[in-house]
Amino acid sequence: TTLDRTGKEIIRFLHGDKLTITGDNVIEMLKRAEEWGVTAVVKKCQELFPGVEKVDDVAQFCVDELVKKRFISRNDFHLRVLRSLGKGIKSIKIVSNHNDRAFELIVRQLTELEQLHVKGTLSSRRVKVITGLTNLKHLKVEAMHSDADCRLLAELPKLETLRFLGCHFTDDAFDALPKMTMLKIKLCGRIKGKTVPIPENTLLLERCYRLQDVVMERLEGAELERLAVTDCHRISSEAFKRLAKCQLKTLDISSTQIENDVIEELGKMSLEKLTFANCRHITDVRALETSSIAIINHSGCILQRNCACRDKHPRGC
Repeated sequence: TTLDRTGKEIIRFLHGDKLTITGDNVIEMLKRAEEWGVTAVVKKCQELFPGVEKVDDVAQFCVDELVKKRFISRNDFHLRVLRSLGKGIKSIKIVSNHNDRAFELIVRQLTELEQLHVKGTLSSRRVKVITGLTNLKHLKVEAMHSDADCRLLAELPKLETLRFLGCHFTDDAFDALPKMTMLKIKLCGRIKGKTVPIPENTLLLERCYRLQDVVMERLEGAELERLAVTDCHRISSEAFKRLAKCQLKTLDISSTQIENDVIEELGKMSLEKLTFANCRHITDVRALETSSIAIINHSGCILQRNCACRDKHPRGC
């Protein structure tokens, strides 16, 4: 199997034959190690070669290569070698659902980190550790549940982009967040949009099922370049007309309750790209025939037969 070959290549490498662990062999090892974690590779090496004593060297080599790929699995947190990752790493993804102490040991030494993706529940202790990364510019977090923990992110002085996925805090969590260039909120089922921060460039709101018309009131006239409000079914069609006053370049309002008259209003905007895929109430978009919008995507909409856009943009561009 691939893992068998990988184990043999690593062992040969440890015995000084470095030519066998180059090129495709390294790529093969990385794919397997990323899938199973460093621990699985080391364990397989032990099975293949029971007498090998340099298990830590195997682990260290795998870690060094995985760090280049910016990936650490939760299965590897117990490895002693992770405590010597080095301080020059700029970007990393950490996958973990347990062991706050190990998380703290790893993250605290990454003083130059600029980009961090944490997959797994973020406890209050972990959030406090993250706020100590004073150079952090880009952060993606999953499964954050506390409003207070979200407010702590305001302590990151250089934060530019923030992505939330599957977080269950309320509108109150956004009060203290700083002005950013990009904010993405996906699968956050409790927010209604009363205090969603308006970033400088990009705002992405996806599958936030309790978002209401109030979020459109806050977006009216906003100076954004890109906006996506998708799969947000509680926002009324009329509320989307407020977006006509925004100076947007890209707009995505797919899988929403918009109706034909909204498309007429949005067609007057100076958009470069408009997407309204899978909007079941859209049947007539003839208002876009004279629009200057370069890219239109209406895939999944059941348009009338006499609609010119039906042939012009049959599946979107």
